[in-house]
Amino acid sequence: CSNSREDNDYDYLGVPVLNPSLSAMLPICDKPLSYYSAYDKTEPFSSSCNLFEDRPGKPGYICNGNETMTFKVNFGSAPRFIISFLQSYGSKIDDALVTMNDVTVRLYGSHDEPYSQTRSIMYVASGGWNQDSKYMNMAQGFRVKANSQHDAIIKPEHGGKIKIIEVASC
Repeated sequence: CSNSREDNDYDYLGVPVLNPSLSAMLPICDKPLSYYSAYDKTEPFSSSCNLFEDRPGKPGYICNGNETMTFKVNFGSAPRFIISFLQSYGSKIDDALVTMNDVTVRLYGSHDEPYSQTRSIMYVASGGWNQDSKYMNMAQGFRVKANSQHDAIIKPEHGGKIKIIEVASC
């Protein structure tokens, strides 16, 4: 193995790591235009859900039954929507439905691992595709236009418990 600069400029697929044209195609969200965090106790625009710690040190926006929460989100020139939520094993956590711009996506509340974890997903919010897949959540979009504002409405799909930790947009 060589530690020369030429060898380290490429990843294992042989693609340049710092390719400027690739970076332009994949804009990141380094400064959210909208940000809600249960840790910061940021209240959603409207909610019939509760913001509290169901476990010590683990706050969340928690809904049960027909409760809903609405977050006002603003988008910039490359719309991105980021959401962090609780996933757990078995049927402890319900799937959540997120509706924005008349498009609904599902956040899968259960997973096959024997523990609970926070899962974060970043959506290309301007995308027009929508395929419901437990393993391809981020391959969904909300068809939002650049520099627009929308309501992100979140609710349990089957009336069980959901827990949202953070919502951001840029």
